[in-house]
Amino acid sequence: MVSEYARQLTIISINPYPGITSKEKATDDETPPSIKKIDKNTLYSNFFRWGINGGRTGNHRIIYAMHNFHKVILLYHFDKRYNGLIKRNDLIPAEWSYEDYCMDDPNLYEGKRRYKI
Repeated sequence: MVSEYARQLTIISINPYPGITSKEKATDDETPPSIKKIDKNTLYSNFFRWGINGGRTGNHRIIYAMHNFHKVILLYHFDKRYNGLIKRNDLIPAEWSYEDYCMDDPNLYEGKRRYKI
């Protein structure tokens, strides 16, 4: 699983957007990263989820942000044990991590946001 994670992270760092294929074709024995844009239950429009099926270790999800259209920021990892959309409670820690990151490197394309409790 570690080698799959490392390989997929390399692919995401080169081509982080879902649905955009690289010029290099994957061989039949390589599984491309499972990436989807998160457009529900979050305050940010630049969040994506990366899914890794770990078999016995779980159904892993890593939330990442495309920061200022050039940098991939890994924000939060969790084991998704339910079907459907990612729940708000699993996105809040990612939003907090992103807000902390933006204090040193501001997001140039979205307004300042704070989750209201």
